[in-house]
Amino acid sequence: MPWREDFYVQNVTHVSAIVQRCVRHGSWKLIASANGAHQFFDLANDPEEELDIFLTPRPDPGFERYKHVRDHAPEISRLAGRMRQTAIQLDDPVGVELADQVLHALAPRLAARPVSS
Repeated sequence: MPWREDFYVQNVTHVSAIVQRCVRHGSWKLIASANGAHQFFDLANDPEEELDIFLTPRPDPGFERYKHVRDHAPEISRLAGRMRQTAIQLDDPVGVELADQVLHALAPRLAARPVSS
């Protein structure tokens, strides 16, 4: 039996009872939260998950450490698609909904990206 490439997690946070779904593929980890506070981590460069790069780059004041980080919208979109597919396979409608929320949040960033020729 081949080792799986993706890990899918269903979670509810202890204190705030926020419903979450998570998918990890390779060194990428996406956490989709029902409250809209989605997170994305590059575990190869940030194994402690200290730098959430879901909303990068961040030019706003106070987020100088994010300025060097490129936009990871394509990778996030791919992981959200994998999350959605896994949720469908597991008959997890909440997971499908959360993946769709992530994709909806990314739509403006993906639409603004230059088309490569």
